[in-house]
Amino acid sequence: LYQSDPSGNYSGWKATVIGANNQAGKSILKSDYQKDDDEANIPNVEQALRLAVKVLNKTMDGTGASASEKMELFTMTLDDDKNVKQTI
Repeated sequence: LYQSDPSGNYSGWKATVIGANNQAGKSILKSDYQKDDDEANIPNVEQALRLAVKVLNKTMDGTGASASEKMELFTMTLDDDKNVKQTI
């Protein structure tokens, strides 16, 4: 992931959080995201979504049902035939 600020400076990240409460989200990522460069340790889609939902639950305004109503997840992956598979 690359993040750029209005001045044009950019930074590269394996995982990051932007917006309100970003420090709380970054703290969760630091503790829960495995930073190994070994490709075998890259999280699969389900693990990545679980971590994303955990970060969103801790950082979004509102709690309980209201928070889940504000959340929608989308994934785009390749199937075995290299066709794009989209899931909401």
